[in-house]
Amino acid sequence: MPGLYDMHTHSRHSHDSTEPLEAMCIAARAAGLGGITFTDHLDLGPHPTHDWPAMLSGSIREATEMAARHAPHLRVLRGVEVGEPLCNPQAAERILRDYALDVVVMGIHSADRQNDLCRLDHTTLDTDVMLERYFAELRTMAEWEGYDVLAHIGYPLRYIRRDRGVDWDLAPYTAQIDAVMAVVAGTDRALEVNTAGLNRGIGGPSADLEQLRRFKALGGRYVTLGSDAHAARFVGGGFDKGLRIIREAGFDAVTHYEGRRPCLTRI
Repeated sequence: MPGLYDMHTHSRHSHDSTEPLEAMCIAARAAGLGGITFTDHLDLGPHPTHDWPAMLSGSIREATEMAARHAPHLRVLRGVEVGEPLCNPQAAERILRDYALDVVVMGIHSADRQNDLCRLDHTTLDTDVMLERYFAELRTMAEWEGYDVLAHIGYPLRYIRRDRGVDWDLAPYTAQIDAVMAVVAGTDRALEVNTAGLNRGIGGPSADLEQLRRFKALGGRYVTLGSDAHAARFVGGGFDKGLRIIREAGFDAVTHYEGRRPCLTRI
């Protein structure tokens, strides 16, 4: 996969990973990637990241060290995954103002600004009500002007499958999802193809083929690939299928970001 970048990974600086950045970089090189971006979690709600300035500074510092260590064989970029930015707009603006980042990924993990969906038992929820609320929340958060990439648009599906063992039909939410993608496309931001579901055996890529086709029809130009790896063994995982559906959807390039600017790699 020469030239491809894994645009969504987590290291020991995220609350849910213990993996050293060095191990992630070695895995990226072994996978033949052109680059890796560290996007450690910075959640502003519902479970705010404790002492996030120290976390983000540490992640950026180590990513910069890795960039020097692995050049010229691997590009190592500095990013962040901001969760629920509108829960704390002042902090969100500070992130953009005070830190040198290559990319800001936005990941929405809650339907109610109270509980991360990964922490809930989905066998006890009214799934349709939860999904309606989630996509409404995603539409609201998509209006934030500070992000470059919208991550894992089908995030709830991972945990529905984990707990219920089924793939939920999103057809009833097509209009809501299209409204989200229209904002992303209309502001020239990127939609992520997140392969975590493939890596973990809890679903497919997100966005999926049909969503990518609709994103393109809505004017979307930029698509990124992200493994959402929290361990080295998942870096670049599922990229063969992710790349295939990007092509099938009619895109002729994938995107990575440097200095908050989109860079295209033809496929």
